[in-house]
Amino acid sequence: MPWYGWLVILAVIALAVVCVVVKAKKAVRNFSRQAFGTNTIAQGLRQQKEMLAETPKSLKAMTSIFLPRIERDFPEFHYEHYKEKSENMLRSYISAVALKDASKLLPCARELENKTKAVIEDLKNSKKTVHSKNIVIHDTQISNYIKKNGNCYVEFQSAVGYIHYVEDEKGEILEGDKNYKTQTAFTVTLAHIQNEDELLEHTSGTVGLTCPNCGAPIKSTGQKFCDYCGTGVREINIHTWKFIDIEE
Repeated sequence: MPWYGWLVILAVIALAVVCVVVKAKKAVRNFSRQAFGTNTIAQGLRQQKEMLAETPKSLKAMTSIFLPRIERDFPEFHYEHYKEKSENMLRSYISAVALKDASKLLPCARELENKTKAVIEDLKNSKKTVHSKNIVIHDTQISNYIKKNGNCYVEFQSAVGYIHYVEDEKGEILEGDKNYKTQTAFTVTLAHIQNEDELLEHTSGTVGLTCPNCGAPIKSTGQKFCDYCGTGVREINIHTWKFIDIEE
């Protein structure tokens, strides 16, 4: 075959390759535009990541269902008050974990104190550091109301957006992203449980419970009338609202 014949063949092959590449690029561009509204998949993925970083997590919003039940059981329960306390408790928990300092935790039940200390201890042992900043709580709703074994539990769910990432001792990021927000949801559990301090005060040997009329012993903290003279006895409230758990 003459040398120019080979040139023709090579030109045809090159033209075919160019056509394939052009069609492939066009197909990718069309797909990217349909899927993401951008010219390239890389742009689309970046745009999607940015969108997810700014989109709050959806919540299990059951406030309208559970709040009337809670208020029926506890007329003194003030939703906005405990909602704010729940958000403050959550902020203090996130701060305590990031600073590895349990003293940053607001007053709560012993269970939550112990859990926070355990999380901090685990971070110290594994030589990891949690970074949490620019915290924004988008919304908080009641997600559940549970009655169990004489106690009542109100679960608040909060949609949280913040810069959150975990580093190892070398400063390498193991989780999260320092440039993009993490959108997540936390459940904070508020419980109407026995107040241990009140219980100890009213049932210890140093403080006796007696009838104000005849002086007879009152056998139960929930007793409403004296067994001996029938006089009405003021019921001692040994229950209180405390935060007992936080889960992501």
